[in-house]
Order: sequence, then structure tokens, then C-alpha cells
Amino acid sequence: MNRFSLYKRWHDIKSEASTYNISPFALIVSLIKFRLVTGLGPRYYLIAGFANPVITENEKYQHISHKAYHHALDILNPSPYRKTTHHKLIEIAFLSLSCIPSSNFIGFLHQKKGFLNHTTPLCNERDLNQCLAGYVSEYICFKPVEGHGGKGVSIYKVCQKSNTSHFELESISDKNTISTTKLLSQYQSDINKQGLLIESYVNQHATYQQYNPSSINTIRVWVLDDGNNINVIGAYLRVGRKGAIVDNGDAGGIIFPICMTTTEILPGFTTSTIARENFINHPDSNQVIAGQALPMWDDIVTFSQHVLRCLPNSRFAGLDIAITDDGPLVIEINVCPDKDGAAYANIPSKLLQNAAEN
Repeated sequence: MNRFSLYKRWHDIKSEASTYNISPFALIVSLIKFRLVTGLGPRYYLIAGFANPVITENEKYQHISHKAYHHALDILNPSPYRKTTHHKLIEIAFLSLSCIPSSNFIGFLHQKKGFLNHTTPLCNERDLNQCLAGYVSEYICFKPVEGHGGKGVSIYKVCQKSNTSHFELESISDKNTISTTKLLSQYQSDINKQGLLIESYVNQHATYQQYNPSSINTIRVWVLDDGNNINVIGAYLRVGRKGAIVDNGDAGGIIFPICMTTTEILPGFTTSTIARENFINHPDSNQVIAGQALPMWDDIVTFSQHVLRCLPNSRFAGLDIAITDDGPLVIEINVCPDKDGAAYANIPSKLLQNAAEN
């Protein structure tokens, strides 16, 4: 760690100590003890908000190191089977065959292997225009089949040009339109290599939409099969920012942890800073979010347990779940979710280690 990084971490420590009215040196002692017990460093401690005195020592020590986490994953989710969910085309095929609600498949756009169904190719602009003809005035979603963190995702309304068989695509976020030629140009690398998934747009439940209307606001659920039972061990709500179409933290989204005991939405924060902002309201719309009970929680738990039960050779997953009027649906399955998620929602990742050992 260079001198600047050391200075910056010291600045974070002093700031966090001031927030909770404790001595910076007392906090450093806690950081050292935490490192000795868990193998985790000061960054994890701070982003988890462990300086807050309401979090007990026992709760802090339920977190495991990066090495221990991935060792547990290797046992719970053997690597040969992870491709099932890493490739979105394979993932949506699994969800469809398992009758698990998810975004509706429209097509797979690829320069050679693209298809709408077993008789209709989807490889070029002509094929794309023929596909779009069935979705005029509807919103559809384009996403790279191996993307993550919401990168490369775009949502457009299909608009037909007057008296032609060609279409324009109107962005859901800024209402600007592009041609199908422009779209293909933007995604040329994906289309030529891995391919592009086209799905229907998810109309989310009104309560979740009001958190931030421009994005699909999802719940990241950690669900674990410990060998005896399948349990939800933690969760957090992710809410996008004004004008954004994704809710991911890397894109500026806000994370609101969920209390497993009360199902209450806890104060939110962004991942761009070490210190938690503790948002009660959405900073763009002033919509109150924290302090509310998360709608449809029982349905989310039952649904998450069912998804993991169906997932082949996997005993743990981080599920991205959206809520519609008909209930939960899967946006994405993560069999190797970012370990920092445990810090965001104080999820006892030691449970994964225990399950792997058993």
C-alpha cells in the first residue's frame, strides 16, 4: 500500500471514528483484532459499517476472508457447472425449462449463430427488422450474454418508420432514437463474438417502481443450502439513480440492506465511498425508502429457495430478483457473487464455510 493509500485509509478511519464518536486509535485496535480473527482488512470493516456500536463483536466475526469465501464456493458450487449461469443464453434456457419466471426470451443476435427459434435466424439487420416487427410500441432489452454489473444493457421502445419495413429504437432513459444500423454498430463486438440477448422489458410492481421509475429495482438475495435446509441468509434492495436503467452499485445505484428479522428496509448507501451515507430518502426523488417493510418478502423467500433447489450442482447463489404484479421473477443468477455483498448487508458469510465443511 503506497503512502497516498495509507493517508487515505487513515482519513477514512478518522472520519468513521468521528461519525460514531469513538477514538480513532480505539477503532484501529478493533481493525487489528478483526484482521486477526477473520483475515479481512480495514476496507471491508469500514464498508460494512462495523464501527457502528450497535453491531456486536460476534456479528463481525461471522465474516470470512476472500480466500475462505472462494474455497467454500469451490465446494458448494463446483466450477464446471458455473457456466450454466455465467452465459445468459444458457441461464434463460435453464429458467425456462424449470418454469421459473424470468424475462421473456425474444432472440439471440449473433453474426453466425443467432436465432429467434429453430427455423428463423437472427444474424443481421434484415433479420433484426423482421424480429422487431412483432414488438412495435413495446420496450425490449438488449444485453451482452456474458456481461455483468449492468454493463452494456440498453432498453428501447420499438418505433416503425412510416411506410417502411424499417424501425427506430427510442431509448427509455433519454427518449433519443437510433436506427437499427446504429444499434448493430454499437454492439458490433458483442454480436461478432459472444452474441447479444434480446428480452422483453420487465414491468415491475408499482411499489418497487416508485423507488426510482427509470430502473428495474431488484433485490439481491443470498440463498444457501446448508445440507439440511435451504435458507435466505441475507438480502439488500438495489435502487437506481434518476435516469439510470440499471440499479447496480457500480453504476451509482443505492444499496438498502434488509433486516432479516423485521424485513425492514435499512438506511441506504452508495459504494463510491467508504463511509455510509445512511439515506432514508432517495437522494434524487426524496422518496422515503428506509424504514418501510419490504413488500412481498415471504414470496421472495419462497421463490429464492425454489430457484436454488432447481439449480443443478449448486448449493449457494446470489439471486437478482425483480417484483412484478404477478410476483417475483429472476433477472440474474450469480453463483459467485461479489463477497462485498456480505459487507453491504451484514450477511454472515461464515455460514458458507460451515456448509462447505459439512
